[in-house]
Amino acid sequence: VNSIGSLTVAAAEGTEQGNVSITVTPEKAEGQLYKIKVTDEPLEVTSTTNVRLWTSWNGTDEIEAEEGKYVNVVECGKNYLADKFGYAEVNLENSELDPEQ
Repeated sequence: VNSIGSLTVAAAEGTEQGNVSITVTPEKAEGQLYKIKVTDEPLEVTSTTNVRLWTSWNGTDEIEAEEGKYVNVVECGKNYLADKFGYAEVNLENSELDPEQ
């Protein structure tokens, strides 16, 4: 198994409905990139996973994600191979937003 480092990912309510605020710890190393993908189930990521086609993320912007989806976050270098990985389920039911109709 090609083990990689882990990221702790937390998803919280964003400032606009449909947006999610993501926090990742530890912060990425200098020269590294964040890549994200929103999926129905958490992904399995190894050191050979190429995330070049995933969405680039600057580490601060809110992202669009629906309730019950998973936000998968990879820290990678310029070769786009995963160095660290983590995910969070979008679970905002305790938020102030109106429940889905």
